[in-house]
Amino acid sequence: ILGVVSTNALELGIDIGTLDVCIICGYPGTIASTWQQSGRAGRRNSVSAAFIVAGSSPLDQYIVSNPAYILEKSPEHGLINPDNLVILHSHLKCAAFELPFEDGEKYGVETTAEMLAAMEESKFVRHVGRRWHWSSDAFPSEQISLRSASSDNFIIIDTTDQSKHRVIGETDRFSAPMLVHEQAIYIHEGQQYQVEKLDYDDRKAYVTKVNVDYYTDANLAVDMKVIDVFRERENGGISISSGEVRVTALVTMFKKIKLYTHENIGYGRVNLPETEMHTSSYWVSLPENMEITVGRNALQDGLIGLSNLLSNTAPIYLMCAPGDINVVYQVKAPFTFLPTIYIYDSCPGGVGFSDKLYELHDELFEAARGMITTCTCVEGCPSCVGPLNVFSGAGDPKKTALKVIDMILER
Repeated sequence: ILGVVSTNALELGIDIGTLDVCIICGYPGTIASTWQQSGRAGRRNSVSAAFIVAGSSPLDQYIVSNPAYILEKSPEHGLINPDNLVILHSHLKCAAFELPFEDGEKYGVETTAEMLAAMEESKFVRHVGRRWHWSSDAFPSEQISLRSASSDNFIIIDTTDQSKHRVIGETDRFSAPMLVHEQAIYIHEGQQYQVEKLDYDDRKAYVTKVNVDYYTDANLAVDMKVIDVFRERENGGISISSGEVRVTALVTMFKKIKLYTHENIGYGRVNLPETEMHTSSYWVSLPENMEITVGRNALQDGLIGLSNLLSNTAPIYLMCAPGDINVVYQVKAPFTFLPTIYIYDSCPGGVGFSDKLYELHDELFEAARGMITTCTCVEGCPSCVGPLNVFSGAGDPKKTALKVIDMILER
């Protein structure tokens, strides 16, 4: 074998020991993954080379502008939240299936007895004597997804061959409205499929093969409600908090984006119910006079640009993909009554990303500042604050975003 083109799941029965060069298309997202992929070359020889070909995303541009980040820092630590109620509930069901719980026995949390009592109300376990016995006829591990916290997934069915339908994939309930709404373009193993029908009640999306020169991008309207504040502190006039939030999301429309040129060539409406998720979040609130200082439209542009920066900066510290978190801004948040940016975990219940960002507040905004100052554009571009067509045109979004960052860092 002279060369291999593959995803990052390369070593599936292929002898690649004689490869000398590894070319990585785009930053993999973590230092650990970068070194792992680089190590696919040079296994039998003394010298090898690894190249990273950067894309235009802010994260890629930050990495190539700051190579010491990869070459001098230690790999990341994976984050978990063992108290995530969604995941813990599934573990409790599997544990009870294997062996009855004794009264007073704890499983990860102090509230084990309360959780078992709730499971008894749902007919999963039965309390007899001093033991909690599994009483359902279901096999609990079958209901657990290895890809997401929720087991309530949508399956994607290829109906191109009417005589033989086949399942080609699945997606979680919270991602389904964005990925498999009707007329969406779904890509599987390099093949394009168009969603012909979404059966929301039965959790099934029916797709057929197509060959088109565009992809679809859904527009998500998000409403945030703070349920509980776990930690908060003041830093000058800046309020920094973390806690539990309820996220209500509604896909309202989708755009058809032309491949390569990324032109908007059309749009369509989406009529699906709202999805609701409880998760953890970290948020930063700006002073009330910020709107008066820069103007409402300019402030909104600055928050849009900063949101784009943070969505690409945060994964540097979290060992996650950009899609594992979401960033939402509010010019006047209902909870704080202040200009506020929320970063929340995409996983129901949260997996610890928000707590980590609360602790790394200064480092996060220093990295965002580095991204914006090293970018050579004048007023903003996709490699820093985002494409200019998303802004109101009221001012310089790059300058406003930098002003907001400097205020947060007290510069």
